[in-house]
Amino acid sequence: MSNTDGSTRITPQRTTLPMFIAKWRGVAASELSTSQSFLIDLSGLLGPAARADQTPAEQGRIAATEDANDNSLDAIAIPAAAKPLPWPKDTVDQVRAVADVIASSPVPLTVDAIAARFTARGPWKRRLPKLLEMLVALGRAQDQDGMYVSV
Repeated sequence: MSNTDGSTRITPQRTTLPMFIAKWRGVAASELSTSQSFLIDLSGLLGPAARADQTPAEQGRIAATEDANDNSLDAIAIPAAAKPLPWPKDTVDQVRAVADVIASSPVPLTVDAIAARFTARGPWKRRLPKLLEMLVALGRAQDQDGMYVSV
């Protein structure tokens, strides 16, 4: 495909993770001779780059855009499909459970997204912001404008 300046733009083909691994495992050629092809294939595996004006859903962070059985990164990197866990009764277990949820997510999570990973009755959700503050203070999590990631 030609750009307006006359240069050629290469559009990578969508690739599944098993296809990518099978192609590149054991390649003996030099890094210099394979770098362009490797990056094109890697781009096909990761999908199109997100633009700054896209919402998280348009970037593929909220809903998978591919069939969940195709082993592509889009299908395996979406954290929303996890079955809710029971909310632990003990405070130490609660901190550990919240830390595990944050650590297992490939994308930053809001308080509501973390709460959605648990199921319980009662006012347990009111404790969640305090538990997140503890994890941040202990250096186990980072607060990125109201979204939490593991450190």
